[in-house]
Amino acid sequence: MKDSFISVIIPVYNSEKTITRCIKSVLTQIYSNFELIVIDDGSSDNTWNMMLQFSSCPKVKIIRQKNCGVSVARNVGINIAQGEYLAFIDADDYVKPTFLLNLVEQYTKGSNIDLAVIGLIEVKNNVYIKSVYKSGTFSSRSFLNYIFDVNGPEGYLWNKLWKTEIIKKYNIFLDKNVKEAEDLLFTIQYLLHANLVSINDVHDYYYVKSDNTLSSKFKVSLKSTKFISDYLQYKKTARKIYNLMPTNNKLNASANIVQINLGFIRNLNLNNVKATTLKKTLKKECLRYRKSYFKSSIISNKRRVIYILTIYFPYVMKFVDYLISKKK
Repeated sequence: MKDSFISVIIPVYNSEKTITRCIKSVLTQIYSNFELIVIDDGSSDNTWNMMLQFSSCPKVKIIRQKNCGVSVARNVGINIAQGEYLAFIDADDYVKPTFLLNLVEQYTKGSNIDLAVIGLIEVKNNVYIKSVYKSGTFSSRSFLNYIFDVNGPEGYLWNKLWKTEIIKKYNIFLDKNVKEAEDLLFTIQYLLHANLVSINDVHDYYYVKSDNTLSSKFKVSLKSTKFISDYLQYKKTARKIYNLMPTNNKLNASANIVQINLGFIRNLNLNNVKATTLKKTLKKECLRYRKSYFKSSIISNKRRVIYILTIYFPYVMKFVDYLISKKK
């Protein structure tokens, strides 16, 4: 296992300020049997020139393409990868020297391990927050439920080590037409063909959180109405995920749909968007999955209260959201 070759894929777009740090953090890995594939997705800043400084490094392959989106860039990396395993890193982020070692060593725990997961450190405004994952070995079906947990490893691509064989055998690629949560969709598709998942909550990945992450983008706040199209894209992905889920895993997937709808309704109300028909549709779906939402282990009591206020007392919820937004 220590001799296993790993392909590390970094998609890049307008990351001139962070790409050097990111690449250097990979090149200082204790585990040395890897290649690094960096794909510039048509950056308009100085990113490409920053990447060129690593062109003479034998471990590094740099590629430049026209702007097609992060999913296409990742797929380019997957297609040319030579490794037995794949790791993904985002250009804004960086990793500790033990990142690859702690991932690949998890595959020594058993022949049926098909996915390795490690912990992360979330970085925002000079605040560092460590993940608190459950370490151990899990069936892929139990992990399907766990990724919806707010404190779980979620559908991120970059805190995991994937088997190239599974990805290529089952033709699992990023869907270029999916604009929101495309990584979660990829993770679900992969897990449907996996046996066991190993988690080690060692904190080797620095996740530099920006305002463009899902949690930031869909936060309830005063904003432009652009959020409507984003939400509709997000809902479309959530529905695809629900349809993919085995029957025994649909509970948390339906709770996830309700959670998205509640945020959508709250943002519509707070920003005084009428959209009467849309709100009725969202509310109807929330009522349809009400039992699943309240039964789901990923839903806290606070979220249950928010459900009641949003669905049955929307003006109260709007007032609370308005007071919260004014404090920020």
